Amino acid sequence: MNHYSETILITGAAGSIGKELTFNFLAVDYVQLVLVDISEIGMFQLLEEINIKYPKLAVNYFIENISNKEFVQYLFIEFNFKRVFHAAAYKHVALMEANPCSAIVSNIYGAQLIIDHSIINNVSQLVILSTDKAVNPINTMGRTKNVIEKYAHLKSEEPHKTNLIVLRLCNIYSSSGSVIPIFKSRIDQNLPLIIKDSKLIRSFIKPKEVRNIFNYIFQNLNLKGIYIPNNSKEILIQKIASKVLKESNKDATTYPIVYTYLPEDEKLKEELLNTNEYRSKLTNAPIDLLDTHKSTSLNTILLEECIQDAKMYQVKSAYEKLLKLSTNS
Repeated sequence: MNHYSETILITGAAGSIGKELTFNFLAVDYVQLVLVDISEIGMFQLLEEINIKYPKLAVNYFIENISNKEFVQYLFIEFNFKRVFHAAAYKHVALMEANPCSAIVSNIYGAQLIIDHSIINNVSQLVILSTDKAVNPINTMGRTKNVIEKYAHLKSEEPHKTNLIVLRLCNIYSSSGSVIPIFKSRIDQNLPLIIKDSKLIRSFIKPKEVRNIFNYIFQNLNLKGIYIPNNSKEILIQKIASKVLKESNKDATTYPIVYTYLPEDEKLKEELLNTNEYRSKLTNAPIDLLDTHKSTSLNTILLEECIQDAKMYQVKSAYEKLLKLSTNS
């Protein structure tokens, strides 16, 4: 007998953030989860973990691409979602720099489909996961996230029943996408640690803090707007390397560390808000609401042309349009 009173869609469920979301909400007994990820091995591993921790629990899952319009239409017809957490995206800076069309189609068009269908189907709460790289972006990945933030803001101003949230996160400490497992892997192989610059700094939050954010959003259905963590910490990557070496019983003063160079598409230090934005504190909340001194604009005609160019692999044209769309305005 179906006892669920609420159905939640999680895209990118097999990724580091998607997993946090999945296991956070699996503990809520009245919630039915629908999990989507493009990675077959990622989904397999996620389902194995779920089976170990929740052996009697059945979940709905799909190995699919969220930029598949027919699939997204099917999802929203088949399930009556109350909430949608959209974490699916290509996030690797260097890989997306070499594949701008894939980044545009997945990160912009795929997110656009999720946003549009959530609104059409009266989803109560839609959370779009973004990144600090969307702030004053200098790389393709960051530019795609910047554009979808603008699109989400544009849609949030239209009359509808969906409370639309953009959650702009920094790095999650020890997550699969962070530098920590890379360092650990190289130490296990007795390889030198690679750091792009001795002054490289990144902002981090702990997995527990991410869960606190998700719980707060879950408990506050009426939230809308752009939010950032209020307890992130800026850490020198060099210091993280020393910490991981110490935890691995290695001498941080003698273990080889190679400093290479910082590519043009990466910053020495990322930002969680730009100069036009300011924080508004919430009571007893792990996140701050961002307000802006400047109105947000987006050329939707240029956006559609950019997406179509990317689908047709008109690489130069699609990239040039992405540059225009992600310019601060």
